Amino acid sequence: MKKATASGLVEAPWTQSAPASWQRTFLGHLVEVRSGATPSKDEPSFWDGEIPWVSPKDMKVLRIADSEDHVSEAALAHSALRWIAEGSVLMVTRGMILDHTVPISLAMRPLTINQDMKALVPRRVVRGAFLAWLLVGLNPALLARVEEAAHGTKALRTEQWKKLPLAIPPLDDQRRIADFLDRKTAAIDALIAKKEKLVALLAENRQELITRAVTKGLDPSAPMNDSGVNWTDLLPAHWQVKKVARWFGKIGSGTTPDSQNSEFYLDGSVPWVTTSELREREIETTQKSVTTVALAGC
Repeated sequence: MKKATASGLVEAPWTQSAPASWQRTFLGHLVEVRSGATPSKDEPSFWDGEIPWVSPKDMKVLRIADSEDHVSEAALAHSALRWIAEGSVLMVTRGMILDHTVPISLAMRPLTINQDMKALVPRRVVRGAFLAWLLVGLNPALLARVEEAAHGTKALRTEQWKKLPLAIPPLDDQRRIADFLDRKTAAIDALIAKKEKLVALLAENRQELITRAVTKGLDPSAPMNDSGVNWTDLLPAHWQVKKVARWFGKIGSGTTPDSQNSEFYLDGSVPWVTTSELREREIETTQKSVTTVALAGC
């Protein structure tokens, strides 16, 4: 529940729980806003430079010093593109990524951005590093302000995010909090990387175990002969090499009945397997079914 303070500011749950000494304000009061642009793709000289041009596809890290695409000084001189200062907080404000997250990054050098983003240039009362962490922490509150724009895409409009209530500690506390989060999240990320490496190794060992069992059998002392096939070198001497189609049965292909024909799908009782079911080792049910009319007509 939101409530108004004595100064008239509206507080939210995350500001109500903050220390009383922290300043209550709105996000729009803390920053100046800079917009991005896309220089003409028809002018090659605009795209042969070394200036980072950050777009949503680059917004996968908290700190950004480079980007996939780059522009030239000519692009800055002859288009709507403008420099974004180091220390600015970058935020994606348009795109389907906003369906589940609002990407936030801190500019670690002067750069440029495209039109699907905004740059929040911190005023003197807030540090960029702290503001970036703050907006990451309040991502659910930003997501709640996302709207559906034209053509079904998502948009976080400036007039909406500017009204986000915030509680801001003194500058020294902001620095300490940002430094603390840098250290702690780096340690967590390192642990995640180790776990991911272990998971990858376990998956590799699992595959090797399966491959060994189905191509060499379970008896390591069994006599081996050359397999005669290119996907494994040796097979147990008492095994036979057979072609799948002749030994195991028939091979057939699937199809997709006309999705506009309701007779093929309405009240269907025949399981229709799609690639989404192939994540399962055994298939007992399917997400979709077709009718016997589809079987006869396709």
